Amino acid sequence: MAEVEFTLVLKGRWDDLTFEMADAFYEAGCDDGTVAYSGGQISIAFGREAESAQAAVLSAIADVREAGYEVERIAETDAVAQADMAARLGKSRQYVHHLVTGARGPGDFPRPIAADGPKWSWREVSAWLADAGLADASLAETARVLAAVDAALAYRAVKRDSPKLLKAVEAAVR
Repeated sequence: MAEVEFTLVLKGRWDDLTFEMADAFYEAGCDDGTVAYSGGQISIAFGREAESAQAAVLSAIADVREAGYEVERIAETDAVAQADMAARLGKSRQYVHHLVTGARGPGDFPRPIAADGPKWSWREVSAWLADAGLADASLAETARVLAAVDAALAYRAVKRDSPKLLKAVEAAVR
């Protein structure tokens, strides 16, 4: 069993985080999470022990729902800059820069997904790091699970808010 760290952002806007809300999260099983309130948004940072990243994230979402709330998204975005990668790895920015440029590691670093910055997919980068023996496979598995869950949450939001658009997009990308 391993501890998986992630943050769930809850759906909705609130004026404040109340003791009743915090109690509801605790009683529903979110006792391994830290509830935070900022700018009308509530998030819960989890350090959840589970057999897998998937089990940790899905059980946390179930616990939030049990408390009577819905998860809107995962706070840890998949799009990362070099500084983000360094922070997630606990390494220096220079170390990451050397990986990106091929001065260190096996080369063939994943391509950026956005030029503004630039930014890379953490899911792709963490898989590359694990394959190169530069990071534990659990890092890549957690990134893969968080990206998949976040995509599913975004899909659910579009399905709810823009069903006609979703139908058109699904037809176009089949």
